[in-house]
Amino acid sequence: MKLTYHIYAGITAICWGFSNALTGIAMRSFSTFSLAFWRYAVAAFCLTVVILVMKLHPPAWRDIPRFFVCGGLGFFLYTVCFNLGCQYTDAATSSTIIAAVPLFTAAAARVILKEALRKMQWGGILTAFAGVMILVFRPGIMSFDTGALWLLGAAVFLSSYNLLQRKLTKKYTALQTSAYSILCGFILLCVFSPTAVKEAVEAPAEVWVCVGVMGVLSSAVAYVCWAKAFSIAPNASSVSNYMFLTPFAAVFLGFFISSEVPAGKVVIGGLVILAGLFVFQKGSIKNTK
Repeated sequence: MKLTYHIYAGITAICWGFSNALTGIAMRSFSTFSLAFWRYAVAAFCLTVVILVMKLHPPAWRDIPRFFVCGGLGFFLYTVCFNLGCQYTDAATSSTIIAAVPLFTAAAARVILKEALRKMQWGGILTAFAGVMILVFRPGIMSFDTGALWLLGAAVFLSSYNLLQRKLTKKYTALQTSAYSILCGFILLCVFSPTAVKEAVEAPAEVWVCVGVMGVLSSAVAYVCWAKAFSIAPNASSVSNYMFLTPFAAVFLGFFISSEVPAGKVVIGGLVILAGLFVFQKGSIKNTK
């Protein structure tokens, strides 16, 4: 069981790769907020059916605010920022910046969850963060790229969600934790429903296929597996580091789905981030000996 979290985390990383690659296509018909609404409408519907069929117990009243915080961070704020970022960047850039989430999670886990990190692991965090900065700053001027800045905000929100999920999985199953968090996030996203319904009328079939894949795979399946990984992993960093696999899946899918060719700074920044991951993982191995 100690090793099965690798499988769950790996499945999540690949499913999120679909989201990065398909968001651009879906936004041809839906605005940022409408897409967020429909994606989690699909996920909420699927998980509601699962809850009813499996007769899962509802959360305790005192824990409902925690689930709303999780839903607000992981599905409302994160999704809105992520979709806004994707408006200005390609799949390769968006997925690489979101890959910084493990670094933020590891740093926050050290402070909040008291998960110790070695010097080599901190070196990996700083190296990978330097790679993110290569993507964030425009060449020649000291200003932020709009899309990259939104995506950086999304990474911070998802990191916070990761820590809260790990705490909730100590009391609830992975399915309960992810399902109730998504339902709470969807309730918050309903503020965008009037515009979403209007845009849905003219959306073509191919866009609905993208929304369906994002709702089922990239949301419902992905987050259930993610919560399961957190519930059995030795620490938060062991799971969050699997997000570094998402850029590979997104670049591969983006090339075949949208013919997106990675820009030069994406390649350089990605290599620096991967170097940071290697250093971090090296420190993790020494920490377990």
